[in-house]
Amino acid sequence: MNKIELKAAILAPAAGPQYVIIMQEVAGNRRLPIVIGLAEAQAIALELENISRSRPLTHDLFVNTLSAFGIDLIEIFITKIDKDGVFHSELICEQAGTGTKIRIDSRTSDAIALALRFKCKIFVSEEILEAASFKVETFEKKTSPKSHNEKIISKISNLNQRLDEAIIAENYELAAQIKKEIRELKDKFK
Repeated sequence: MNKIELKAAILAPAAGPQYVIIMQEVAGNRRLPIVIGLAEAQAIALELENISRSRPLTHDLFVNTLSAFGIDLIEIFITKIDKDGVFHSELICEQAGTGTKIRIDSRTSDAIALALRFKCKIFVSEEILEAASFKVETFEKKTSPKSHNEKIISKISNLNQRLDEAIIAENYELAAQIKKEIRELKDKFK
């Protein structure tokens, strides 16, 4: 299985009491949006902003507990996305001294919050990334005809923005239609 490394790129409010964390492909231009709850968003934001806490939060407590028992979190693996668009993850841990690997089922939002605290890598399979990600494209302007190419770039940029909004709103049917329009425009651009 081909594992792709991700890093946290953007944390933003979504519809209602939810947030979305955009995970960025480390060696590429794909982005994976993951809808998370308020508590997990706060835990992630505190760690991303390096804000110290006077008392341990739940994720900090879990880190302290694992450490007390000699267990280190070595990586996070996003294992699947179900038909409702919910991601599933595993914490890959290692017991000190024995080298025994332990896999623990986890909500992806909690896994990301823990990965940030342990400073460990986050991975996803190529299949999941291909199915649920979007690309951030950069276009070089071609010399002629400029106005035509600029119009296409502008349309694609607008569609990418609409795509982000559709994903945040979890309107995946609209997102699929927008992705199709983007592909068609890109074909015209070539």
